[in-house]
Amino acid sequence: MSALRFSEEEFRENLVGFIREKGLTDAYLQVFHPLMQKARVLWLTDCISKPQEQFIRHVIRTILISEDISHDAPVSGHSAAIINLGDTEFENNLVFLKFLLRQKGYNVVYTEGTLNADDIRGIHSVRPFSVLAINLPASEPDEEVKGFCSDMAKELDLKKILVLGRYDTSGAWSNGKAKAVCSPAGLAEWANSL
Repeated sequence: MSALRFSEEEFRENLVGFIREKGLTDAYLQVFHPLMQKARVLWLTDCISKPQEQFIRHVIRTILISEDISHDAPVSGHSAAIINLGDTEFENNLVFLKFLLRQKGYNVVYTEGTLNADDIRGIHSVRPFSVLAINLPASEPDEEVKGFCSDMAKELDLKKILVLGRYDTSGAWSNGKAKAVCSPAGLAEWANSL
């Protein structure tokens, strides 16, 4: 109810309680992400307003960012980049992935904006990374995405690529270097495999 009344402090307090109880990863997988999905469905069916749905996503994102900043993880020397080439609906999943990668010791570049392929190259020229996670619009054909991943893997000598927002997650996308996921559980599984 607190979210529907735009009571940020109360809503935040309720959500942080889940983090204390379960840890951030389980809280996100079991509570936060399902809550965002339900809020979106409720908005699309006119049961809550668009501002209420956005408020829920915003508060969850700020909690993720706060937890990420306060999390002291030793950096292993590995670098990763998280790039959004798609829409902002998946932004919280990208922030969650940043947290997961930092837990694994990765030094992560994440800009929060929608970028393009040249921006990826520009980031890599300033701070090389071996792992790339990209969010692409679902409207992009899988074959084009697979070709893009293959080209990026070769050009930037990447070890792993994660593609978010794909519904067909079967098979290797780039000589076994790329994987596609469409859920936060898939993000956690991929991050644990690094």
